[in-house]
Amino acid sequence: MIKRHGTNSILIDYGKQLSGSVNELFFCSDIHLDNIGCDRNLFKSDLQRAKDRGAYIFIFGDLMDLMQGKYDPRSNKSILMNQHKSESYLLDVINDCYEFLLPFKDNLAVISDGNHETSVAKRIEFNPLFLLCEKLRQSGSKVEHLPYQGWVLLRSSFGNSKDVLSNIMTRRIFYSHGNFHGQVSLGTQAIRRYAAVANADIFVSGDNHERWTAGHAVYDLKSNGEQTTYQQVHIKTGTYKDEFKTGSGFAAERLAMPKCLGGTFVKLTIVKPAAGKDWLIDVENRFVR
Repeated sequence: MIKRHGTNSILIDYGKQLSGSVNELFFCSDIHLDNIGCDRNLFKSDLQRAKDRGAYIFIFGDLMDLMQGKYDPRSNKSILMNQHKSESYLLDVINDCYEFLLPFKDNLAVISDGNHETSVAKRIEFNPLFLLCEKLRQSGSKVEHLPYQGWVLLRSSFGNSKDVLSNIMTRRIFYSHGNFHGQVSLGTQAIRRYAAVANADIFVSGDNHERWTAGHAVYDLKSNGEQTTYQQVHIKTGTYKDEFKTGSGFAAERLAMPKCLGGTFVKLTIVKPAAGKDWLIDVENRFVR
């Protein structure tokens, strides 16, 4: 069950679950679906994989590219997709995204803002993702539109106990479309920075189009006074926009380094509380060859 938890947070409640139950999530960002460089086939393949596995889908920013409006200094009408060549460019992009995502509406959990969407919202005082999510919700989706930065709370209760309240297990996901970039470090220096500004089990970010997963161990204190450590999971979600095929253009001239395409699947397995842990986190990054 998905429900709004706050201004920038949602709660996913799995209800009672037995040991060994598996919950799957799919994280992605920087799709730039309306850009000619977007690998739509790869994105659709990943969404279908998520649907087949019963995974919730999270799109953390820059689902839309939106760079061809007359207000954008980067605008180049010659590279518009055919379905966007009209007087209603913005609405055409929204409708295109809607039709693309509609087959996966039951798996969509979050579509949050990226800098491309907020840039448009600042100029025209209307957020295109708001309308997209409203259209999807009218079609039966439970998807929530969240801002640039926020939280996803995952909750489950171990099903063998009569005292459900004492067996509620929660994991916190902190997401940001992206901060703390680094061309040479691929943004890995952000790990300790994110760990310093939020208390979460999983950190997800994008924006710089890099793709990696890393663990970060921190100290904790058990209720019996014993010191322990637990491992945070930090994820960079990659992109679906391939800007390096031709060897020319902005990306080749300014960025130089090509990017890994795709998103990230996360598998959460419920473990008996007596085992000392309640969720096992397994991250799966499939790299395109």
